[in-house]
Order: sequence, then C-alpha cells, then structure tokens
Amino acid sequence: MDVNSPETWRWIWLIVVVAFALAEVFTPVLFFMLSFAIGAAAAAVAAFAGGGAIVQWVLFVGVTAISLAALVPLGRRLEGRDEIHPVGANRWEGRTATVVDEIPAGKHATGLVRIDRETWKAESTNGVGVAAGATVLVTHVTGTRLVVSPWRIDVAPRGTMPGRTEPGSPSARG
Repeated sequence: MDVNSPETWRWIWLIVVVAFALAEVFTPVLFFMLSFAIGAAAAAVAAFAGGGAIVQWVLFVGVTAISLAALVPLGRRLEGRDEIHPVGANRWEGRTATVVDEIPAGKHATGLVRIDRETWKAESTNGVGVAAGATVLVTHVTGTRLVVSPWRIDVAPRGTMPGRTEPGSPSARG
C-alpha cells in the first residue's frame, strides 16, 4: 500500500465515508459524524478528480467545518435540547417545590412556594388548595406565578382525618 498513490487515497476516503456514515447511524440525532462523512465525501471526489493530497485534506477539513456549523444546530433542534432553560422562570418547570404559605382553594388563588433559595407566588393546576409544607411539582409558569400540582397525596388511615396521627383525637370526626 503506497500512501503517496492517488489510487490509495481514493479508497481511504471511501472507507472513511462509510465508517463515519455507519457511526452516525449509532449516535444520537446530532449529525456530528455525518458532518465528517460529508467532508470525507468531498475529499473522495477531489481524489477521483485527480486533486493532490493537500487539496483533499483542505476540502475534508473545510467541508467538515461547514457541515458541523450547519448540521449540529439542526440536530439539536430536532433532538429537543433547546427546550432546556438554564435561566429565566421556565427553568423551574418539572422541578419540585415546598409550599411555604398555603395555596387556597379556588381558581387563580395564590400562595407561596420555595424552590431552591427563591420564593415564588404559586397557584394549583386544578384549583384545589395545598397546605403549607406540602411538596408540589411545577407544571409550568404563567407570568410571574408558578402553576403547581401536588407531588404526592397523603392518604389518612381509615377512621382518621388527614394530618392526625391518632384515631381518637378531639377534632377527628368518627
């Protein structure tokens, strides 16, 4: 195998195209490996056209760079990575919070929740009240309020009221 032979470089570039194309099949939608396959295909075309090794490598690097710049952002959009909000109020969606001030029952009635070190006004998704100390899930953000739903529902044992530990407590109804 003579590395200086144009015939050898034709086969090398064709093998590289196939290798990167197969690698793209087994990687996420990012189109990262596809960019290298496109660059190698451009170099293969130059090799078959009789271009020198320097021309082939310049084409490989240049076309790969252009393909990366064009295809990787497209792959990120298709994969849905842009839906993650590292800043702003939308970053709280899908996270849990603790109710600091009771969220009263009723549509658009607000209480306060603490998420990390911040306190936010919050309303429940279905208008049901949520007691202070409860854990809630932030479903979405509306304006300056978090819309939350209970993270878990405590079920009282038979014969007791929620929040009571003894069946015969004075305010428990029997």
